[in-house]
Amino acid sequence: PVTIIKRNVLSSLHADLALCVEKSNTSDPFRKHAKYIWEYPDYLDWGKAYDDVQAELNSTTNWRSILTVGKMDGCLFGGIRPQFRAAAKGSGAVLFYYRWRAYENIKKLGLDKQYDWFVITRSDFMYDVPHPPLELLDCTSIWSPDGEKYGGITDRHTICPSRYILDYLEVLRLMLTSPDVFINICNTYGMTEPIVTGK
Repeated sequence: PVTIIKRNVLSSLHADLALCVEKSNTSDPFRKHAKYIWEYPDYLDWGKAYDDVQAELNSTTNWRSILTVGKMDGCLFGGIRPQFRAAAKGSGAVLFYYRWRAYENIKKLGLDKQYDWFVITRSDFMYDVPHPPLELLDCTSIWSPDGEKYGGITDRHTICPSRYILDYLEVLRLMLTSPDVFINICNTYGMTEPIVTGK
């Protein structure tokens, strides 16, 4: 996958690679192609990661109320150990965390002023053909492929003009500082389910 991504994405787009990754994974073959490497610790329970970010944001709201969003066994918050819901599959919580850390680094380094576009993707996304040239895309829109929506927009690949990148990446702030607002937005689009507790 590394050589394919290098050929069909990095070289095709004349792009720089930034990695927002687990600190201990030093054998990651993508590292030798990266201009930026932002490393963070791994968590057994990504709820602790959210607690850490919430403390950095000086918020004390009950962010765990957002766990009512999505299907009970869905992957939106996969990675957070369950409290009052079924164990979630997947790694949605992990993606929100790393995208928040990418937001911090892009903002700190002013990369939103240095680049015209950002391609947010995952290392397990397959690139069998060269990436479409970005000059073909409308720079007033955020682009996402059609498919595997799971009730929303796919997280596998996003092409984002620099003018929107910080807003796109900082959704975790809303979750951790204004969970009621986040839940209301999800309610508007029919993404919540009632939580049933009992013996």
